[in-house]
Amino acid sequence: GDIYTFGEGSHGQLGSGTRTKSIRSSYVADFTGKSLKRSVLEKGKIIKFTDVFAGGYWTMARAEDGRIFV
Repeated sequence: GDIYTFGEGSHGQLGSGTRTKSIRSSYVADFTGKSLKRSVLEKGKIIKFTDVFAGGYWTMARAEDGRIFV
C-alpha cells in the first residue's frame, strides 16, 4: 500500500525530505519522486507490514504476523 503524511514537519518527521508543514496529505517519496522503501530485517528475513499508525509523537506498524513495532 501507499503511505501519505500531513501535519507539522519542521523537524523532518513527515518523511518527505523537507522541514515544512503540510496541510494536505502528500505521498511519501524521496527527492527523485520514487517512493521510499525501507526494509526491516530480523534474523536475515524481511518483515512485511500491513498497517502503519502514527500520532503526534509516535509511529507503530503491524507486521503480517500480527506483531506490533513502535
